[in-house]
Amino acid sequence: MINETHDTYQYLRPKSDSFSKSDFIIPGKEPIDIILELNHLNAINNSLLGIILDLNKDQISKGLCLVVVKSDITDFSERDSLIVVPTLGEAKDYIQMAKIQRDLGF
Repeated sequence: MINETHDTYQYLRPKSDSFSKSDFIIPGKEPIDIILELNHLNAINNSLLGIILDLNKDQISKGLCLVVVKSDITDFSERDSLIVVPTLGEAKDYIQMAKIQRDLGF
C-alpha cells in the first residue's frame, strides 16, 4: 500500500486488490480527506468494494470525503454514495472544492 500524507488529503494506492480495512487506518493522524487510486487494478472484487463502501461511510460520518480514482466506473454498481473520478487531478480538485464548501459552512 502506498500511503502518502499531503497538505489537504491522504493518498492511498493499494499494490494489489487483496487488502483489508486495517490497511486504511492511519494511527495518530487527524481525520483527513482520502484519495484512493485504483486505476491500476483491472477489476474491483466484492470484498474490495465492501471495504471501500465502509471507508466511505466512515469518512462521511467525520464530515470528510473519500474520492476514488478509477477511469472505468462499471465496477461500482453501488456507487450512489461514492465519489468516483477518472483522474488524480480531478480527485485533487474535488478535495479542494469540498474543503472550500466545509470552510463556508455548506
